Amino acid sequence: MSNLPLSKAAAEGAKKLKNRIQRMEVLHRRTGSLKSAWGLALRYTQLYILTGDEGSLHTAAHMAQGIFVIHFHFMRAYFLWIYLELEQGHVPKAQAMLERLKPYKHNIKAAPELYGPYQFCLAAMELKRGKARPARRQINQLETYNNNADDPAIDALLCGFAIMARERETAAEYMSYTVKSLAKPGAESKHGLALLNAFSYQLLARENYAGDRAKDVLPGFLRWGMAAGVDLRTVMERNKAFVLLAAQEDLALGKALYALHPFDWLLIGCCMDMIDNADYSADAYKYYREAEARQIDLEGLTDALVTAALKNKIEDVSRYSLERYLEKNSPLTGPEGLFVYYLLLKRNAAKPNPVYKNDIIRLGLHALESGAEGGAGAAPYMPLVCKFLIEELEDSARYAPYLDKARRIAGESVFTHEVTAVNGVKTGARYAWVFEDEKEKARIYELEGDKALVTASSPDFSVFLFDDSMKNLPEADIMVVSKLPDAGDAFLFKLREKGYETPEMLIALARYCTGLKGLTPDAVELLNKTLKLGISSRFRTRLSAALGNHFTAKGEFLAACGAFSQADENLLDTRSVENKLLAHVNAGKLAEAAAIVSKRGALISDKALFYSLKRIAAERARHKTIAPAAYELTYRTWYDKQLAGIALEHAQASARDWQEFSRGLANLNAPSDSLDETILGNAIWMHRFDPGAQKVFLQFFERSPLNPYIMAFALYASYEAIVNGAKPEYETIEVMEKLALGPLYETAEKDEAGQDAARGRDARFVYYGLCHVYANHSITTFHSEEIFRRAMILCETDGFIFPIFKDIKDKALLTPYIEKNQPFIYKAGNGKRVFLHYSVNDGGAPAGTGEHVKKQARYVRFGIYAACVPVFFGEKLSYHFSEEAATGSIETKEAQAENNLIHLVENSADLYYIINNAIIYESMFKYEAVEEIITNRLKEAPRVKAWLV
Repeated sequence: MSNLPLSKAAAEGAKKLKNRIQRMEVLHRRTGSLKSAWGLALRYTQLYILTGDEGSLHTAAHMAQGIFVIHFHFMRAYFLWIYLELEQGHVPKAQAMLERLKPYKHNIKAAPELYGPYQFCLAAMELKRGKARPARRQINQLETYNNNADDPAIDALLCGFAIMARERETAAEYMSYTVKSLAKPGAESKHGLALLNAFSYQLLARENYAGDRAKDVLPGFLRWGMAAGVDLRTVMERNKAFVLLAAQEDLALGKALYALHPFDWLLIGCCMDMIDNADYSADAYKYYREAEARQIDLEGLTDALVTAALKNKIEDVSRYSLERYLEKNSPLTGPEGLFVYYLLLKRNAAKPNPVYKNDIIRLGLHALESGAEGGAGAAPYMPLVCKFLIEELEDSARYAPYLDKARRIAGESVFTHEVTAVNGVKTGARYAWVFEDEKEKARIYELEGDKALVTASSPDFSVFLFDDSMKNLPEADIMVVSKLPDAGDAFLFKLREKGYETPEMLIALARYCTGLKGLTPDAVELLNKTLKLGISSRFRTRLSAALGNHFTAKGEFLAACGAFSQADENLLDTRSVENKLLAHVNAGKLAEAAAIVSKRGALISDKALFYSLKRIAAERARHKTIAPAAYELTYRTWYDKQLAGIALEHAQASARDWQEFSRGLANLNAPSDSLDETILGNAIWMHRFDPGAQKVFLQFFERSPLNPYIMAFALYASYEAIVNGAKPEYETIEVMEKLALGPLYETAEKDEAGQDAARGRDARFVYYGLCHVYANHSITTFHSEEIFRRAMILCETDGFIFPIFKDIKDKALLTPYIEKNQPFIYKAGNGKRVFLHYSVNDGGAPAGTGEHVKKQARYVRFGIYAACVPVFFGEKLSYHFSEEAATGSIETKEAQAENNLIHLVENSADLYYIINNAIIYESMFKYEAVEEIITNRLKEAPRVKAWLV
């Protein structure tokens, strides 16, 4: 089948046809009737003819064959089967099928519904065999037969369209044949109509077709094409005159075609028909407006467009069309004139062509004089016309009565808004609750139908709809239209100057004045007048702030204080809060100023805050109130000695905040010893060994190295290092080393019974703390070795050691005193009597089975008690601590300690090492060395082992 290329619209049509076929298949599976099967076969054939789809061709042939097999008396299916076999190129098979019908030729000729398809198949077969003349002869016979028949079947006509698809030169002849057949009664009711239209599409879209018979076929074909979704553009373009004729006879058909394929020439045809019929409906307006938008120059179009817009109250008409309309019809009168002039004013921003100025004035004055502004459909257009009259005639004494009336109309219209609940009737909306940001209370309006007229200072209000039971209807859509939109603030001021004033006008003008940089006396009077109305707290604050800022800028501080008193302080913006503070400070109202600083100080600039605090600080009673602000300001480098003192005395801050504050003062070269003492004292008291406190320790040491808090914090740092294993900052370690290597060492070496006994203990504790830091955290400094050495001397002087010294890896730092003594540390409260109880595995007995020796532990610092016991190599100790008091004692659990370290000290006169060396050599089976040690010792005065202990 020869077919045209598929356009996008044709592809959509094919898709639509496929969907219809799917629905028919569902019906056929449910009924299985001959009618549904035959309809499906024809639809698949139609799809093939339109698209050339081979799959549809095979399916149609298969269905035609199935129908005939089941219903062998249904010969139409047999002829369709033959035709589809020919389309598939199966000419021999089709010829054999036709041969089987030869014996029944006379019977077939007697039945028109069979003879037509029979002749068609014969002609199609001859064409497939390439024999045009025999095919032509068959078609002539069919034509003669149909001319004599009373009721020819549509199937017979398929022959002509099928041949037409191949013989383009005979298109006009066969179109004539088709028209005659379609015109006969009952033609459209035949089953072949689907194929007839499909063949018609192939025929009418041919570019070389030039016949006038198409006009009779086109209306039915076009309706079918739209229903089937066929791309009709080619057919319409090649048959413009006939399409326009069909549209003229049936305007609905023309509109439907234009909606599908919007050709300019078709739009012109539709508009001409509607203009001739004086159609001014809303639907006609759409076509006129479309033609106007496409700049189509059509006689009577402008008049029709404006008239249709007036009748349907549609305001969408271009300035060009309005002026063309006025050129022909000016001057205008009545509601029509008001409507046109209203649109002209609206399109030209109230500055129309001067040619029409006098006409507008004349008609507007006439309407005011006759009272037409409220009736005969003129009311919606009068506000804008009145606005034009006011602006053009405002100084005219002659028209003063008219202008008063115009001001009233315009003034009311500016603040009147039509609220439409778009689906209000459907949702049952009955009441509209209106909320304005500027007004104190909501107002309730009852809807008439789905509309209500709302009085408000601007169209930016909120609307909530409710039904009769006062149930909120959030799904109802709202549309708001102002009767006189975009009037402008200048116009409102003109109305007020002439004496027209309403609460809504005052609110609108007050809203405008709050945005000005400076207020005039009239604006001040207007704001004060508005403050007396029932306005919302937020709007009242806005107006009061504008007045307060104005008076503050002028230096009228008492007036500014009065204005700010009406404002909600929590709603004031930053600028207004600052001006309020300055106004109260300069007015001498320091108590109120201090309260403002306390509540809203964060919103005030540093400069204004500094100025205000200096003034408020003159009253000592306000110091506590302004202390937080003074603290923040000083922290932000606005330093003043008095304000800093107020902050230090009264402000409440966290330890970290005070640390930052101290650093800030130091950066300003205005440090505070009392603050640093407080920070270090709190850090010691609260056990907060954080980097911030250590930084304060460093900066305070640089200023006051002999301050008692320096030594106190150094002791606290030593405690954290010994008890909790803390690692101080390197700067802290450096300060502690400076303390240790300075005059403290001399103090540490003095007899503790002397004057500096307490300082001596403190100095020793710093040494011990530093040694813990070095050992626990593997830190080596320039002074660490010397401090280790001195600490060992102090340990031996004190008669105890800390366990950390037993872990020293550097043999050069180990002393015999440390090697021979086992350290024991106990943590308790200050002022306790603590004892170490131990027993040694003497004579090979298990540890703890011997008699316990009781030794009092020495108090070191911060609740630390220490004791040490010499332990020979291989000995095990069983020990426990006890706290003794008048009310009883507390004992710890038994624990054990063992000396398994080999410490050989040759040539020592210390009896401990003489015995320890012998024990070690014995464990190493060096009996000669043991014998030598004992022999040498026997030469000396006798001693006992227990003396060592």
